[in-house]
Amino acid sequence: PLGLVWQAFLAAPGPAWRDDERVDVAVNFLLTVPLAFGLAHMSSGMRSLGARLASWALVWPAVASLSLGVEFAQHFFPPRDPSWTDVAAQWTGAAAGGAIYALVGRRFRMQLDGLATHHPSHARISQWLAVYLALMLIFSVMPLDLSLSPVELYRKWRDGRVILVPFSAAWPNTWQLTYDLFTDIALWVPVGLLWRIDGQGRNLRAVVLRGLLAAVLVECAQLLVLSRVSDVTDILLACVGVALGAVTPGVWAGWGAWPKLRQARWLAGGCWLWLVATVAIMWSPFDFDLANATAERAVAAFTRMPFETYFFRGEFGALNEIVRKVLVFLPGGLLLAAWSSRRPARLPATALPAGMVLLALVLEGGQLLVPSKVADATDAVLGIMGALLGWSIARSFQPLAWPAPGAVANEVVPAITLPPQPPMAAAAPLPGAQFLVVGALALLFWLGSRVPGLPYNVAKLMPYGAGGALSSLGLAFAIWWMLAAPLLLLRPQHQLWRWGFPLLALTHALVSFAALRATVPLAMLHKIIGNPVLGWGGPWEDIGRYVALHFAVMLPLYGASLLVRTVQHTAAVADLIFWCFVGLLLFWPLHWVVVACAGTDNLVELMRDGGSLATSAAISTAVFLLGVAGSALGAVVAPGRRLVLLVMAASALAAAPWLFSAGLEPMLVKYGRAFSALQFIVSAGRDSYAVGTELILRAVLALSVPVLAVAALQAPQWRALAKGDVQRSKRIGTT
Repeated sequence: PLGLVWQAFLAAPGPAWRDDERVDVAVNFLLTVPLAFGLAHMSSGMRSLGARLASWALVWPAVASLSLGVEFAQHFFPPRDPSWTDVAAQWTGAAAGGAIYALVGRRFRMQLDGLATHHPSHARISQWLAVYLALMLIFSVMPLDLSLSPVELYRKWRDGRVILVPFSAAWPNTWQLTYDLFTDIALWVPVGLLWRIDGQGRNLRAVVLRGLLAAVLVECAQLLVLSRVSDVTDILLACVGVALGAVTPGVWAGWGAWPKLRQARWLAGGCWLWLVATVAIMWSPFDFDLANATAERAVAAFTRMPFETYFFRGEFGALNEIVRKVLVFLPGGLLLAAWSSRRPARLPATALPAGMVLLALVLEGGQLLVPSKVADATDAVLGIMGALLGWSIARSFQPLAWPAPGAVANEVVPAITLPPQPPMAAAAPLPGAQFLVVGALALLFWLGSRVPGLPYNVAKLMPYGAGGALSSLGLAFAIWWMLAAPLLLLRPQHQLWRWGFPLLALTHALVSFAALRATVPLAMLHKIIGNPVLGWGGPWEDIGRYVALHFAVMLPLYGASLLVRTVQHTAAVADLIFWCFVGLLLFWPLHWVVVACAGTDNLVELMRDGGSLATSAAISTAVFLLGVAGSALGAVVAPGRRLVLLVMAASALAAAPWLFSAGLEPMLVKYGRAFSALQFIVSAGRDSYAVGTELILRAVLALSVPVLAVAALQAPQWRALAKGDVQRSKRIGTT
């Protein structure tokens, strides 16, 4: 009851300054210093002198009243211990905050004004550097349990929280080690970058020495924090981060001369790389379980009180998690803003920030499927804040982000306006030629189905008579549609395909299903995709199962084409990184549909261990390598990097059998016989499984045929892409 609480609060003993409470007193004192300082600064912004004096006079009473109310409210929280000593320390801190502003307020206002865009860029860089270093120092001394006592510092060293041997600390797992090392380096990259471009002309050595000194000072300050670990490794990693930041302007100088379209492609690659890293951070260890995605968990995640889950982490744990969530999304906002400023305006100005908001919600919602994660709307809001902060910083530094191509020795050469040039599309093969290819492939399939010794499952796909001819045509179209048609998306004028990739991929799968469903015997199709067992009615379950299997095959094959395209044309790295993200995002759902929920054992029984995630990964990687070999051989017809492509094809073809061996079941007992999955796939029939040399030859043929099919069907597209690259280079050179 409120009355009893009030009586207990008034009856509490007065302030007592005991030695064992020095840390608590210091923390409470420091808590209100910045609050009073900030309120005093707000008061100084009043226009009239009377308003400034009145608001200034209310600063200390306002902070004191807030402190009193918070301490009184602690009576309702059993874990807390209300104390008049804390109140007195906070009141003293509020007075100190106001006094500090009276002494340095003018200078502080000048520092803030120095961040405004009307100041020279180098001056703003120095101001931002000071702000960044101050924030790093503040974070390093949290949670403010400071001590200058030699005895307490000795105890800290004795307890193993002062590590003098680099990289000798114990990490719980490899993932945490990688994350900690990468974070320690990344936090110091902006320091090296800003020190290098602040107009003082410092060389790399001078910047690294400054970074070393700053890192030592920060680590010394952290030494005074009893709950923090001081590690020499942090100093070494800080030097690495400063050095990386210092060499960045040299790279920018070369990139600044690139056309905006090329800059945009590399920035897009950075965006997708950040996205892959963010998914890895937020969804690891990827132990997805649909049973966790209940309505109750979803409602709890987005209706939970803000920061409720942070309450149980402790002060520093909560702050560390908040900073982590913000910093994970901040690079995404930076990269997206830089990319959007270098691409033709096709979307409204608010579309990309809105997309970041949606992405943060989706990634947080995906944690509902990970039992070891806790989905929380607070985390999503923090991620959104980080992304928008990065977006704002990039926009404010936009003139500094990339050197202008015409800037030479601080002198800007006037740009020459050229008449607009019509876009030159890459030459594409004639549609009629593609129909001839499909027809020739159908004839080859129909004739091949009559060859003695063909695996019986393949022969059943194309029976005798008109039905077999129709099946051959449907299979030929499906094979061409799966292997050759997607390469059309690699043409430069189709770069917007990434935005509509889900719809394009679904359409591609539905066209293949329609062709196969209309031509191939339904029983054979069910042997591959599984029998309908869910009772959906109509063809819907067949469509769903086929779409999942189609995606599982097409993603590795298309990724292989993107890898070959990146070797030919480095600007395609953005597409390759996007593919990595999509593959990472869809891997588990596809495995769950195709393997875990299979309506037939014709595929699952052939997979080692009944089809685990590792088995699916091995087989998918093997299909990817076969695609790399085929695409590389097909791209050899185009000029440029032929030796690299041949080496790539040979390496991929050599590695694929090992992965297939790791993914296929070595021993099956069925039909009264014992055989391997490889024997079942390549043998002519159940009564005579291939062994020895025959098995090896059949396996080699089974690997070679799809590789040669990919190469033959994709060769015209690779030639067309090469012609388009040449035409585009000529146009850029003329411009």
